[in-house]
Amino acid sequence: MRSVSNRNNSSSSVITSSTTGKNTNSSSGLSSSQLSNKNSSTSSASGTLNAAKIAQMRTSYTAIKKAADGLQTHADKLLATGNDSLFGKASPESTSSLTDAELTKNKDNLVKEISSLIDDYNTMVKNMKTAGGTLNNLYLKQVKGFATASQSALKEIGVKQKSDGTLSVTQKTMKSADTEDLQKVFGMKDSFAAKVSAKSATVESNAVTALKSLNGSNSSGYNKYGSLTDILASSGNRLNSKG
Repeated sequence: MRSVSNRNNSSSSVITSSTTGKNTNSSSGLSSSQLSNKNSSTSSASGTLNAAKIAQMRTSYTAIKKAADGLQTHADKLLATGNDSLFGKASPESTSSLTDAELTKNKDNLVKEISSLIDDYNTMVKNMKTAGGTLNNLYLKQVKGFATASQSALKEIGVKQKSDGTLSVTQKTMKSADTEDLQKVFGMKDSFAAKVSAKSATVESNAVTALKSLNGSNSSGYNKYGSLTDILASSGNRLNSKG
């Protein structure tokens, strides 16, 4: 009789559950509507995260593009030759007719241009590190390698490479350095400035490609190219990593 009673209770429980019209998930104990709300919240949080990530990436790549372009502009001025170039005007040998005051002014203009190049170099390095990715890490390693290779020459003119790869400048040391020593690092065809400028052109190209993909993605992190990860991977694959 006890077993029959248990079966009846079980049947009654099933009927009661059926008549209430509430569907439950036996594993979570949540109704369908509760599960739906939970999934919606998760999806919303994921979309917000992707949107924030996309915004951050846009900011980083925009800064990289601007800094790389600026670096090349400064390098072009420093690498120019002739008496009317920055180094030409600051060189006592080629400007013997100038007064000491004029030479000092020209030297200051030269140092200012070098400092501006270093500022753009630092901005590019910092944002490449923030953006991350295979290509950025590769380019970052290469530009930092240029600085390491020129570390001794840089130090002599007041430039020091910090642990994060950026460069610090002691203005007093740079202003008092011989123009010839400055030119070896920032005014020769095979100098630090020339190598960094050439690499920054590739860095800029990568940033432009990444921005095109990012600007086409929606708040969920997708566009016609796929997910956020796929977008950035696709951007990198369209470039020559040896560049």
